[in-house]
Amino acid sequence: MRNPLSRPNVHSYVRTHLHGAAAGVELFRRSAGSQTDPQVREALAVLRDQVVAERREMQQVAADLGASPHGVLSLVARFGTKVGQLKPNGHLVKRTAMADLIELETLRDAVAGKTAGWEALLEAADRFPQLDAVRLRELIDQSHAQLEELQRLHRLVAPRALSEE
Repeated sequence: MRNPLSRPNVHSYVRTHLHGAAAGVELFRRSAGSQTDPQVREALAVLRDQVVAERREMQQVAADLGASPHGVLSLVARFGTKVGQLKPNGHLVKRTAMADLIELETLRDAVAGKTAGWEALLEAADRFPQLDAVRLRELIDQSHAQLEELQRLHRLVAPRALSEE
């Protein structure tokens, strides 16, 4: 029976999260510039900068583990972020509060996935000396803080989005 923490499994897992991080960065960049509320845009710009830095850390983890990026996954991640922009909101040109709300929910999902990735790597850190358990715990804590901020922003946007006509 194959060890579930074998190098090919870890490589595949890290590559998947690395490409997810690329899609997440793109979504944060777009959201930080498109939300209708300036307070939300400003908060998302801070989170965007954190997510960009975390992606660089995931790239370093991948390099340390010898997991090279996968070209097809890169294309799929980019395509997925573009398709996500096509969600119907009943308006062809105007940005709506509903679009803001859905985008915040998508960001929450992305951060939850990223958090799970850091948590899984932490669980494997004792088997892979390239993984820094202390830094992984810090990244997990930062992800939890990001989720709390996204939940706060969601509470700001939801009433307006759900009452908009």
